[in-house]
Amino acid sequence: MTLKKEVTAEGIEAQFGANHIGHFLLTNLLMPQILTAAKLNAPGSTRIVNLTSLGHRLSPVRFHDFNFEGKPIPSEEEHPPLPPAFSKGADGPYNGYVSYGQAKTANILFSVQLTKLLKQQGVVSYAVHPGCEFLASNYHTGVELLMHCSNLDRARQESRCRWRGSNSSHEPVLEESRSGCLNNISGCARSRARWHVYFPIS
Repeated sequence: MTLKKEVTAEGIEAQFGANHIGHFLLTNLLMPQILTAAKLNAPGSTRIVNLTSLGHRLSPVRFHDFNFEGKPIPSEEEHPPLPPAFSKGADGPYNGYVSYGQAKTANILFSVQLTKLLKQQGVVSYAVHPGCEFLASNYHTGVELLMHCSNLDRARQESRCRWRGSNSSHEPVLEESRSGCLNNISGCARSRARWHVYFPIS
């Protein structure tokens, strides 16, 4: 998450490039191995897990101007009204929060489409929000983002936010993705409550 506009070596807006395009490329490079694994295992046990965020609520994917170059976009690609504090991320047509939001939305859409295309071959994909951690290094963005949520307490509880120092280790937040429960939505109540699993559209 960054408020300053940056671009990748390929000229792609950095948050979209790092949070979605990179994942898209890696997934496609690994696809031969993924499909081979699916042939050797039970249907649905070969999974592609994309890490998204509650930040997807900040913006849809701006297909007509994902690089924030000021190009006209249709109304369905406009972000919803944002609290005044989010204007801090504005730099001309660029807004760091909106950029982050579109990348996180792209993660979800990617998982939906992967499942649509690969389910018959035994592969399913999930986009998950793993909770959040505020590190000392991103204090200024993380706190402001939650402080201006419409319901801070609910956001904190649902996301299981924790404060950690920058040198602390992270818990393995995707434990449920390795368990059998994800093959059966009815068996995933604990996963849904704990990690906000976004189930792909069948």
